[in-house]
Amino acid sequence: IEKWKGFKEVFTFQSIDDLPQEIRERVRPDSLTEGFYDPLTKSVYLIADIISSNDRSIWVAAHEVAGHAGMRGLNDKSLNQALNMASLNTTVRKLAMAITQDRKGISKEVGIEEALAELSAAMETGKYSELARRYQMDIPASAVNGIKGTIARVMEAIRRFIASVTGQSTDDVSDA
Repeated sequence: IEKWKGFKEVFTFQSIDDLPQEIRERVRPDSLTEGFYDPLTKSVYLIADIISSNDRSIWVAAHEVAGHAGMRGLNDKSLNQALNMASLNTTVRKLAMAITQDRKGISKEVGIEEALAELSAAMETGKYSELARRYQMDIPASAVNGIKGTIARVMEAIRRFIASVTGQSTDDVSDA
């Protein structure tokens, strides 16, 4: 976790009811929410009652920071472009479909964002087997490099967007 930048802290609360009221009202987590990244506080919030183990808490934190934190910095157009680019990867697309089926009622775009966040967590933790366990989807070793390339291209799109709104060169924008 020390290498992740762009956020302040990971907070753990026993239950959703224990979250600060302002956060609870703004984010509106449901009874299945294990954790979330809050861009206003630049923090990850974990819900202990929902998370099954210490390993799972590390996965959820990685999912939120490595996946969602970067994508939430994009405007709608840039995010949609990054998600469309990511959806061209077969593994991302298949995982997004599995997530969409698992989490009834989410859109295709949210499924792709969730797939990228899950794949980012797998990259951070090295536990691609977690995706097989949770979504019954094996990630072949031969696909890992393609996934890393897809995520790298999405992160580059994020860096270009940040550079465009801050007036910096893309070399000056951290990818963390």
